[in-house]
Amino acid sequence: MDPDSALASRKPRSSFEEGGGGHQDTQVTETRVRGAEGAGSVPGLTIVCHPDRSKVGGRLPLPVLTAGRTVHVSRLQPHFRGPGGLEGPLGVVHLSRRPFVLKGEAGGAVGLDPNGTGTPIRADGGRLGEPRVFAAAEIRRGVVLELGRRVVLLLHRLPMDPPQGSDGLGIVGGSVAIAHLRRQIVRLAPLDVPVLLRGETGTGKELAARALHDAGPRRHRPFVAVNLAALSPSLAAAELFGAKKGAYTGAHQDKVGYFRKAGGGTLFLDEIGEATAEVQVLLLRALETHEIVPVGDTEPQGVAARVIAATDADLESGMAENSFRAALFHRVAGYTLVLPPLRDRRDDIGRLFFHFLDGELRRLGPSAEDAYGVEHEGRPWPEAALVARLARSDWPGNVRQLRNVARWMAVQGPGADLGGELGALIGDESRGEPGDGESTGERDPVVDARPKAPLQFHRTPRDGGEEELLAALKLHGWRLKPTASYLRVSRTSLYALIDRCQSIRRAGDLTADELRESCERHGCDLTAMSKELEVSPQGLRHRLQSLGLGPSAGRPSG
Repeated sequence: MDPDSALASRKPRSSFEEGGGGHQDTQVTETRVRGAEGAGSVPGLTIVCHPDRSKVGGRLPLPVLTAGRTVHVSRLQPHFRGPGGLEGPLGVVHLSRRPFVLKGEAGGAVGLDPNGTGTPIRADGGRLGEPRVFAAAEIRRGVVLELGRRVVLLLHRLPMDPPQGSDGLGIVGGSVAIAHLRRQIVRLAPLDVPVLLRGETGTGKELAARALHDAGPRRHRPFVAVNLAALSPSLAAAELFGAKKGAYTGAHQDKVGYFRKAGGGTLFLDEIGEATAEVQVLLLRALETHEIVPVGDTEPQGVAARVIAATDADLESGMAENSFRAALFHRVAGYTLVLPPLRDRRDDIGRLFFHFLDGELRRLGPSAEDAYGVEHEGRPWPEAALVARLARSDWPGNVRQLRNVARWMAVQGPGADLGGELGALIGDESRGEPGDGESTGERDPVVDARPKAPLQFHRTPRDGGEEELLAALKLHGWRLKPTASYLRVSRTSLYALIDRCQSIRRAGDLTADELRESCERHGCDLTAMSKELEVSPQGLRHRLQSLGLGPSAGRPSG
């Protein structure tokens, strides 16, 4: 499955609005996939990690909590409904029979009382030894509960009748957002209307485009994808519309362009927000007239492909700045479907992770598969602490990033170091090592328990200037994660900006003498050294470790 294989969710404005029409000039209609917030939702539990993988994704709405009543959770109760429809308790022998207690509190808050259970509980990474109340905002975001080393639950909001069933349309996940997305795809698929897919990088826009194609009447026709950001303006006409033999130097035979390759199927225009002005003009004319003229030809040819476009760019800003044509926007956005980020469908993270991990292990062969789900040095693999760490992360690279982590885990296998490298892959370097489910200690602060702001589309590398980049890096102490957030770019785009900026050094560029002297001046304090040397604390820590300098890593704070 494609790296985007599993989509994402965010607050919707509405479900599919009737009367959107099939003509390109109609009012733009939009749906935003969302979670279970709003009227009709109640506190509930979803299984994120379990020794029996068939139970991952099982869920249980708890309407009694809205009435201030209690729910007991243990090895034997309550009964969850699994993705396959089967019902049953957690049933893990390592969990205590003595339950912990959930209690509904005022204003949508939920209290958790350990109640003397023998099961070690961690909430959002911190050991929970005493009763605690989780605010309504924390429940909306999702509170990650580790039960010993084998089970992870997500305490969040669910509809009274949550969706169940298998991974339909090639899309992995059972969250409310994904169920809503599948419904929209089924309704849109047979309509001859152009669709614009929007969402952050890695949310699965091409997967959604393929699902629209496969669920519609064009499923037996070609699906042709083109990355518009990679099209050279000088060759764009030939690539899109084709060319006659001899039309330009090197044209030794007729060339079939993307529009004609798609025929009566689907033409997927990816990264349309990155299309150059020249490419936008070509597309606009083809979509307005439904005709193309191959380079070197004079006769127009009709086009019958359905157009699905996708972008993570802020097209509204582009139109306001005249860098993106409003007419083209309205041609491709007969209907707009916004795919929300992975952080807003945390209840799918467990299913996605094990789906990807299983696939990667199969590709690595029988020896890797044999390691899946085994005990390693007395611990299950992967253990609950790791999966809980994934569920707590915000995933700036969304589903694609999660798949990369699963691939890394499959290659590393049991016994992998879950420190710096995994933290860098996840993007949670500031959170430290995952808990072992047994230790004591202070609870970690809840990370961003505030309600999320409306969806903001990421900018692209070419949007940022060198001065702005340097100022942002200095403002945030050369820490990459907050800098990317401040600039409204993805981490990948931030790396591209840094690569393009000649005045920025990498930690790998520093000499051993520079590092040794700075370490002596600042007592190997990473924050102080980072500001002096003007490199990221994470990169500096790894560089120091590689040279055997300083403490094994004063861990950076963000």
